[in-house]
Amino acid sequence: MKALTLLDEIKENIKDYPIENLKKKINNPNYPDNIYKRLAIYNSNNYDEIFTIKLDENTTISEKRVKLMKTDLDNYLNQYNPGDKIDNKFTKYISLYLVFIAKKPLHPFGNPQDYRVYQLDETFYCKDRVKYLKDNDSLCRFCVCKNAAYPYF
Repeated sequence: MKALTLLDEIKENIKDYPIENLKKKINNPNYPDNIYKRLAIYNSNNYDEIFTIKLDENTTISEKRVKLMKTDLDNYLNQYNPGDKIDNKFTKYISLYLVFIAKKPLHPFGNPQDYRVYQLDETFYCKDRVKYLKDNDSLCRFCVCKNAAYPYF
């Protein structure tokens, strides 16, 4: 599958998402600086990137892995956030973008002292990946992160 085909699908499926609502959370002084705010920043930045990124038209990705991740995302979102079709659709397509196009972690990342996911040189690490990778249908198996080495800084 061409990466451009997936990118077009992602754009089509998130273009009507009310991204301004998410961006308002970033600047809201009543919204604490925690994982939810970090996630709002991360996802809104990735949303913007999706509509500006330029891909090599020859880049290909595994259609089989894309289909498998879509199925696992649908199962996960239906289990943990049933009924929220708008946010679930956004989460699904942002996740597909992160894994297959941007090759970034599914979670926001930062410095190793304050974040569970961090980057050293060109490699991403997750402190929790080894624990959750064993779960059935874990999305961690799609994530670009490597297991973090001990100790965790």
